[in-house]
Amino acid sequence: MPKMMKRRTLLLQLTHLFSLTLFALPQLSSRADTGTAQNKARPLRVVILGDSITAGYGVERSEAYPAVLQKKVADASLPFEIVSAGVSGD
Repeated sequence: MPKMMKRRTLLLQLTHLFSLTLFALPQLSSRADTGTAQNKARPLRVVILGDSITAGYGVERSEAYPAVLQKKVADASLPFEIVSAGVSGD
C-alpha cells in the first residue's frame, strides 16, 4: 500500500474509533520531505486544540481526555502521538 494511502487509512481508523474531527494540514514539516529511516519510525502527531476541558482543568493530567485518547491509541497499536494543546481560560 502506498505511504499516503496507509496514512489516510490510519487517520480514518483513528477518527472512527474515537469519534474525532481531524483537520489535515499539508506536509509542513521538514520530516515529511525527508525519507530517512529515523523519520519513518516516528509516530505522526495529532494535536488536540481546545479549552480547559482539553487542558484537563479539575482533573489529574492522566485523566484529561487527550491522555486517555493517547492510551487508547497505544492500546490499539496505532502509530500516533497525541499532543494536548488545551488552554484554560476565564
